[in-house]
Amino acid sequence: MELKFFKDSLIYYTWDKTTKFSWESDGTKIYYTQLTNIDRELETDFIMEYRLNSEKDTLFVKTSESDFTNEFIKKTAD
Repeated sequence: MELKFFKDSLIYYTWDKTTKFSWESDGTKIYYTQLTNIDRELETDFIMEYRLNSEKDTLFVKTSESDFTNEFIKKTAD
């Protein structure tokens, strides 16, 4: 899974599928709206709690419905 954040959008790559989201943040939560690859059986709006580590190179996110936290590490260009 890979996330690419841009100023006004998020690109999510997983299982050979690319999905685009719009997003905004209030400092503790990220609000996502799915814009492409919309599956009628899935929600299109998501809210995730988040925090960054002190170096701001690792993003921790979780939904309110789960105790599981996902960790994403900033990838630098090779």
